Amino acid sequence: MDGENEAASAEPVVMLWPREEDYARFVEVSTDRPPATYAEFVARAQPYLDALRAQGLDVSVLHPDPDRMAAWCKANFGQVNTNARAAYAGVVALEEDPDQSSIN
Repeated sequence: MDGENEAASAEPVVMLWPREEDYARFVEVSTDRPPATYAEFVARAQPYLDALRAQGLDVSVLHPDPDRMAAWCKANFGQVNTNARAAYAGVVALEEDPDQSSIN
């Protein structure tokens, strides 16, 4: 199978992308060190998002509620780090109606 067909048949990718107005709380509830400002987050995340989409991957963006995210991560992983947040994004994407505004 060539790379183009592999990308087309791959599972959708969900990327956690906090809203700007929620970003301070997102950083506060995290147990690791996400970028300190929303601008820094976007500067790091946007090229990654663009690269995934350029590969033909179906990428959805999930805007989490920081407190719900933190509660789920702590209950399931004991901390709110990159791995826990990634798992949270996957679980929420499976549970949510794609028409809801949190997934674009």
